[in-house]
Amino acid sequence: LESAGNVVVHGRLVMRPVSAEVSHRLVFTGADEAKAVGSTMEVEPTDVGLWVMGRGALDLAGAPKLAWTRVIGEVGRGARTITLRADPAGWRPGDEIVLAPTQSPTSEGFAAAFDRARIRSISGRTVTLDQPTTHDHPAMDVGADAGGGGGGGRVQTAEVLNLSRNVGVEGVAGRRAHVFVRSSRPQALRAAELRHLGPRKFSRDDANGPVTAFVKGRYPLHFHMCDNGSRGSVVEGVVVRDAGSHAFVAHESHGVTFRDCLAYDVLEHAYWWDGPPGTTTGGTTDPGTISNDIRYERCVAALVRYEPDYEGHDLTGFALGRGTGNVCRGCVAVGVQGSASASGFQWGENQEGPGLWDFRDNVAHNNARHGIFWWQVTARHHTVFDFVAYRNGGSGILNGSYGDNNHFERCVLVENAETQFFGWAESGQRDPSDPNSHGQETPQHLVDSVMDARGLTDYACILAGRAVVASENSVGQVTGNVFRGARKAC
Repeated sequence: LESAGNVVVHGRLVMRPVSAEVSHRLVFTGADEAKAVGSTMEVEPTDVGLWVMGRGALDLAGAPKLAWTRVIGEVGRGARTITLRADPAGWRPGDEIVLAPTQSPTSEGFAAAFDRARIRSISGRTVTLDQPTTHDHPAMDVGADAGGGGGGGRVQTAEVLNLSRNVGVEGVAGRRAHVFVRSSRPQALRAAELRHLGPRKFSRDDANGPVTAFVKGRYPLHFHMCDNGSRGSVVEGVVVRDAGSHAFVAHESHGVTFRDCLAYDVLEHAYWWDGPPGTTTGGTTDPGTISNDIRYERCVAALVRYEPDYEGHDLTGFALGRGTGNVCRGCVAVGVQGSASASGFQWGENQEGPGLWDFRDNVAHNNARHGIFWWQVTARHHTVFDFVAYRNGGSGILNGSYGDNNHFERCVLVENAETQFFGWAESGQRDPSDPNSHGQETPQHLVDSVMDARGLTDYACILAGRAVVASENSVGQVTGNVFRGARKAC
């Protein structure tokens, strides 16, 4: 179905092909990105896209398909076959797949060395490609355990993403549409492809030419202020690709599960919701955007870009925003571009609380800058378990800003280009009489983790300022760790 204008859903939009051979597509052909208004919560004729309003509901269900897995061993440049770790359930000849980069950060283009191809044939777990790979995708053993944890002997290999689905909501290249959900009913999107969505428009000229900016509120998949109406929504096996804006957004919308979702070749933070706390007016502080009970399970952010890239100072794959009951498990951030503080996973400034994230078993590799960028002042006891960061262009974990109370356990940080762990924040007791004292009553912990520079950096771990120190009532803990491979001192 092609539409030159908006499609507005107040009832149910059902896209359920009877078989994998049948395709259902809703294609918006009439979007004019330069005319998009953005920001409003009501249907705008100029902002062409799919609007789910009132008690509207999406029921999208493509053929079930393994969203992603990893290869076995290394894949060399020029390879025409790959072997998968998992059965390629639902994969078909003609499907488009992507291999993630795994090269050393000393290699030029290490964070953008993706390979795309189509499947020619499948035999068991062996997939034959229609063209040879153009990059090496080496395997990497991240090393021995520390203190009984840390994923010792674990071999990390390239992720393989399947981008093809037989259900799709699409714009057209250069005429990007969007999906806007403001409904009191839960949504169901499974095995769907959302392509050429997230409009942008001219913002300014700089020394390198014209620069565009995203249109606020018009994202590839945007749950907008649904409050508890979105509870029970499931977004599973959904691909957002070739997008001009944030891929998956649950903005003041609670109880949404994103499972096995892929964001590939997108601009702006891939998994996101907006709004740090606002200013204080009349004695009341705007709490900012809070989304509760959001779950990211086995989701991937890959090839995440910014325009212009050198200004992507805080670009991230997963922006871990404010709320309670939120979960990020088994997710991967790879190929996040940007500069300065860009990262695979980010706890941003003023985006902390009121609850804690359940964050474990996540991986960040081959990002232009950091694996985790943490920049909060907090007394809450945040925990990071079983995190793996390797071959990033900055630090495996950069922990700031001035004082916080974080606990990192069983992390494996290997061959990151600047250092493996950079502790910027102070630990120790806050002095209430000193407004410049940012220490906390409960200190930072870094335990049972591996920091292996592999000869790439002078130091495996840097604790800046008073990063882990003793105070009268608290003692920072750096225990049970393995530090190795630094050129000067671990």
